[in-house]
Amino acid sequence: MNAACHPSTHWAGLAVGKLLSDALRSEETLPFCTYHASNLKVTDCSTAGFFHSITGAIHSVVGELSDEANQSTAFPLYDIVSALGFVIGSAIAPLPAYPSTYTNAIRSPLIGGTFADPAKEWPDVFTNPLWKTYPYLLPCLITTAVSTVAALLSIFALHETLPGKRKNKSPVLEEEPLLGPESSATVIDVPPTLEDLQPLSVRHLLSIPVLRAVIASSGALGLAGSCFTNVFVLMAYTPIRQGGLAFSPAQIGRAISSMGAVSILLKLCMPKLLRRFGTLGMFDFAMLAWMATFAAMPLAALVAQSAATAASPLLRDASTREWVAVAIPLFLSRLGCLAFSIIMILTRDHAPGSASLGTANGLAELAQSLASTVGPTFASSLFAVSASKHLLGGHLWVVFMLLLSAFNCWVARRIRQYRD
Repeated sequence: MNAACHPSTHWAGLAVGKLLSDALRSEETLPFCTYHASNLKVTDCSTAGFFHSITGAIHSVVGELSDEANQSTAFPLYDIVSALGFVIGSAIAPLPAYPSTYTNAIRSPLIGGTFADPAKEWPDVFTNPLWKTYPYLLPCLITTAVSTVAALLSIFALHETLPGKRKNKSPVLEEEPLLGPESSATVIDVPPTLEDLQPLSVRHLLSIPVLRAVIASSGALGLAGSCFTNVFVLMAYTPIRQGGLAFSPAQIGRAISSMGAVSILLKLCMPKLLRRFGTLGMFDFAMLAWMATFAAMPLAALVAQSAATAASPLLRDASTREWVAVAIPLFLSRLGCLAFSIIMILTRDHAPGSASLGTANGLAELAQSLASTVGPTFASSLFAVSASKHLLGGHLWVVFMLLLSAFNCWVARRIRQYRD
């Protein structure tokens, strides 16, 4: 069935839901900069996470608008937006001078670049005392504006894909498939099957071995990504004598921004790579890249130790040799992040009918989110113990990360085992 001609995702009212999600996330972003109590900040971040759950629905829309011929182009292009957020987000506000807040730097546009504390950066323009009282108000306003624009686009440009909720009740759309057909062959509309019209239950979906393996792989991927995010930021700020890099907040921000730029370039190459090596081949490669990433991270710390002197300050300017050593694990991590695009393709390929695509994406996102919740606590605690007690030179955490990466690779290969 041509997905562009018969959209049938079961996420009802997607356009309205996306509007409410963007609008409410923009509403919770703005007051974040005015909170002083930590419990209010935790509540605000929890609210942001709640409305972020719409991601699974967006994945379903991309899956509905693409087909087997063009999904290798559609999903990487969609995922480029996330990488672009790394670059733009790092230009909105610089990292604060508190390492405990760095763990959000990879994901949040509120931490990492230019517009924070405008009263200090541009005192002639921002003269109102309000800017001194709330130094992060300007980046929060910018983020709120971006979210509002996204909300308006979603309600006016994003059409509902559930036939029962469309104004035009006809299940056939006249638009061309997303990105255009790959060949000149005539497209024949096939009537939707029962699986395309009636979504399966969660229990039924979890009883399918290959889909269960895809969901588990999504969780493994989320665990690897969240562990790297936290360990890199902690290692970058940790003093050299404890196995870190002693980077300044500005240097960490530049590193994060470069990660986003590299991701964009790599994902532009993904369509050709997927056609050349296959979806599962690239997914296995990306999961192996996480193992190489964690193995390369202590090498950067060793280079920093060799370049440092006894009189080096806590935070200092890194040399070119150190930046090269840091660039290696950062690049390898971007290879690993290619799996985030691929897991969406695998979920679409193995969902039993388009009506169950939303539930399948929701389960994959749930596994990924749960793993991303456990990963930061596990990785940061392990890194802290290794660094403070100087276990294996402060690098005991690397052993655990390599074992975890090997387990994740085993989980990923179960997709091939069940599919074959």
